[in-house]
Amino acid sequence: NYWMSAEEAKKYGLIDEVYEKRA
Repeated sequence: NYWMSAEEAKKYGLIDEVYEKRA
C-alpha cells in the first residue's frame, strides 16, 4: 500500500484503521 500522511489520507478518503487509531 502507499503510505501517506493522515492529512493526505483524509483528502483521498483512504483512512485505514491504523490511521483511525493513530489520529
